[in-house]
Amino acid sequence: GGGGPPTVANFDGMPGVEIGVAMQNLYSVLKPNYQTMTIDTVWSQTNHDASSSQTGSSVFDFEGDGKAEVIYNDECFVWVYDGATGAVLFTANTQSFTGTEATIVADVDGDGHAEIVMGANGANPTTWHCAHHDDPNGAFPLWAPPPNAPAYRGITVFGDSASSWVGTRTLWNQHSYHVTNVCDPRDSACMPGSTYGEIPATQQKNWQLSWLNNFRQNVQDEGLFDAPDAVLKLDAECSQPVPLTLQIRNQGLAGLPANVEIGIYRLGNPDVLVGTVFTQKQLFPGQTEVINFSVAATDGGVNDTYQARIILDPMNPKFHECREDNNESNAAKPSCVQ
Repeated sequence: GGGGPPTVANFDGMPGVEIGVAMQNLYSVLKPNYQTMTIDTVWSQTNHDASSSQTGSSVFDFEGDGKAEVIYNDECFVWVYDGATGAVLFTANTQSFTGTEATIVADVDGDGHAEIVMGANGANPTTWHCAHHDDPNGAFPLWAPPPNAPAYRGITVFGDSASSWVGTRTLWNQHSYHVTNVCDPRDSACMPGSTYGEIPATQQKNWQLSWLNNFRQNVQDEGLFDAPDAVLKLDAECSQPVPLTLQIRNQGLAGLPANVEIGIYRLGNPDVLVGTVFTQKQLFPGQTEVINFSVAATDGGVNDTYQARIILDPMNPKFHECREDNNESNAAKPSCVQ
């Protein structure tokens, strides 16, 4: 094959854009050299695409640092490459006949963070198989395939466990996606008055918009670093065992994932953890979840004061907030009429 459709993005954070393209045995990033009037190879990585040799790819700036990463899958693996150096950031076993499919990036669950959407298939003819299904060389993280399966198959969505990938559009509507080809009224890709999912009669020129100048890269023009902000409110009733009512509210600008761990403490010297609770659902901006907790008689009574605190593992946080100095509730003590 003559190579796949190109991607265009700023891969290195320097002025100007680069071009990414997949060939039969290499994925390469190329940069125009206007002094020598040549196209120079910035980096290349070995791939496995002996069938079509014309696979598409996409790019996305996961960290919002101005350097886009490459997302590409060949016959055997899905890859995420560092845009500036080509270093392998992630990979996983998959299977693709590389006919028309391409792995893409979009905010598919509306939580304010990007996800990777990968398509994998069983090839036709059925005698076809990946010719290089050994592990890629190099020391880098591997996504494990499902149990009892050699690779992912079907549609698989990957997200960051710490919810730290930046926000992006919830749209990707066609193979040659370039943002201005489909409208979202929350950004300026289309003319004012457009509706969500509308196909513009006349597209704006992507390369003339200051926040774009790209091809096959999803991006939003505002709110790139929007994050959740969880706040707690605790009430205690005069009863034994002491019933506590905890409210957790997301007052940030991005979704708060489910399963947030919250510790309930009896204040003293020292404070004592009397129990933990977990949120049950994702909270979008402005939403609140109420959790009831009963303090065992052996852990506290109506004369004690209680506080709720969000518990995060600093080495493996489940999410990142725009503020982390407001993760404790008010001090709550039962108000008993004498």
